[in-house]
Amino acid sequence: MLRTLSDADSAFAAHAGSNSKGSPMALELDDTVLDHRGNQYALSGKEPEWAISRGSVVFGHLVIRSFAGEEGEPVYTTRAADGTLGAEGTDWEQLVKGFLNEADPEIPGAFGGTTAAAQ
Repeated sequence: MLRTLSDADSAFAAHAGSNSKGSPMALELDDTVLDHRGNQYALSGKEPEWAISRGSVVFGHLVIRSFAGEEGEPVYTTRAADGTLGAEGTDWEQLVKGFLNEADPEIPGAFGGTTAAAQ
């Protein structure tokens, strides 16, 4: 089953006062598509690691660092193609978006394209 998460979904959840963290249930699907800054990215894989890609380019991975952090929720991090670990947190969706701002050279702005993507 394919589920698309958009920037609007996150904004709506935050506005509605609900938990705005990326739903761990979305990661249980075969593939999750994340809309971010005009592009669609696929998260594919199984717990505890998902590849983050757009088309045939894999930028890195979303990885579970701990299955039960301080709040009893999974703690995630990103790992770039060169093995560098990113920030940690329980909101996997925001971690992935922040990672993509750095990793994808197609994202415009001061922060895009500083990490080499795997070809």
